[in-house]
Amino acid sequence: MILLGNICGYVGAFLIIIFLIPQLYLMFKKKSISDVSLLMIIMLSTASFGWITFSIYNLVNGDNSVIQILITNSSIAFSTLTMLVYKWYQYNRDKKIVYNLENNKYFYKDKNINTCTLNELLLIEAEILNESGRLK
Repeated sequence: MILLGNICGYVGAFLIIIFLIPQLYLMFKKKSISDVSLLMIIMLSTASFGWITFSIYNLVNGDNSVIQILITNSSIAFSTLTMLVYKWYQYNRDKKIVYNLENNKYFYKDKNINTCTLNELLLIEAEILNESGRLK
């Protein structure tokens, strides 16, 4: 019976490890993670670190039955941290319009967009979307 429990634990650990691989693949293929909720990433990372702490505590105290939990949540933590770093990178990459406090104006690539016509603003928006890979 203990062997069956260990087998189920390792199969469950394996399935949870691979469940984030398709999301990571799409993230790198599309070069976008805007479809993934930041709250989900933060909550999953926090839960994983809680389980990692629990597993390490139990391993130190001689309980080797939590090794599947440690392996599973370490891989989830790695995956979600990868997503979090990419989300931060994408946020900073897509931040193209800058507000200058000194002269109280908005700029896009050193161009003052306060005096732009509506058509010029729409062209700038299309350019930003095209550069970020959201417009095809």
